Amino acid sequence: MRNRLVVAGAIAAVVLVVLVALVTVLNPHPSLPWPRAGVMVAALVTVVAVTVLVLRRRDVAASRAVWFALPALVLGWLWWWPPLSSFGWFAYAPLSTVVVTDAPASDALLPALVVLLWALTVTGAVTVVGDESPVRVLTVVAIALTAPLWLPPGPRVTPAGALLSGDLVTAQPVVVRTASLALVLVVGMAVLLARRPATARATAYVLPAAELSWVWWQTAAGARASVMLAGGVPEPGFSDLLPWAVIPAAETALVVALWVLTVLGTRELVTRYRPPDVVPVSPSGR
Repeated sequence: MRNRLVVAGAIAAVVLVVLVALVTVLNPHPSLPWPRAGVMVAALVTVVAVTVLVLRRRDVAASRAVWFALPALVLGWLWWWPPLSSFGWFAYAPLSTVVVTDAPASDALLPALVVLLWALTVTGAVTVVGDESPVRVLTVVAIALTAPLWLPPGPRVTPAGALLSGDLVTAQPVVVRTASLALVLVVGMAVLLARRPATARATAYVLPAAELSWVWWQTAAGARASVMLAGGVPEPGFSDLLPWAVIPAAETALVVALWVLTVLGTRELVTRYRPPDVVPVSPSGR
């Protein structure tokens, strides 16, 4: 069943690749500068190549889906940090007359492709490390959830001319968040490399769980967007604000997953080191 889902997802990814290429790369008035467009072309070709690899052996398609991680990272970066070529025009043009031409693919197609590729990557990683233990599965999910939390999304200009940027966060939560994400990766590797399916090493997640809970509280559950509107410019829509909606969702899900992993690891630790039951001995020694 999992192999069939991966095959279907890979075919859907190729369809999205074709649409993104037609709308973005082959646009007669491209909004991407050539270096970024070249990187996008390479990532889209990689998606097609991994799909061919998956379809050649459908009986092990789920395990091969882990190779979607590379194009997922590259395309996610391209969506997360849009090109800055239009910001100079926005800064010097009259605010009431600014109109920025952007590719429609950045509104819906590219985010949909990135989400699908990450879903395929997580499915492949779970298949490779084994799904016999909920600790392993949640560990893979926790590692994937750290991806959008390392850096805030880059500023961007909507097609209507509104400037979007992230709210400034003080240095202390940023430092704590970065250290906590690094701990999530370190503990995650220790858990996945353990021989036992259910390991007490997950107890170590208590430290990043506590730290990220504090960051979650201090930053109002992640991130918010600052909007600068020109005269008569409509407010940005959901697709424009989507990058700043991903961070609170990912951070909240990560905090919950880390606390669940901490509880599971602690239960395994207590069970392993629980003293044996005392056997009553008769006075006669029999």
